[in-house]
Amino acid sequence: MIYKTVELEDGCEFTGLFAGDKRLYGTKTYPNGATYTGFYVDDVREGVGIKQWADGTQVTVHYVKGIKRS
Repeated sequence: MIYKTVELEDGCEFTGLFAGDKRLYGTKTYPNGATYTGFYVDDVREGVGIKQWADGTQVTVHYVKGIKRS
């Protein structure tokens, strides 16, 4: 595993743990200042994470195979 920051194709930045080129855990920062922090399996969101908007508002979200469930 390695900890690094990468620029993603969608203009976002991801900082966190990687196994090879696949994300495991970290924070994705969007150009508008919003963030998502959570776990990834096979490079897609999985489990519980925290979405934070630029104004500081936070919500806990749950993903299953990259699909938001709550």
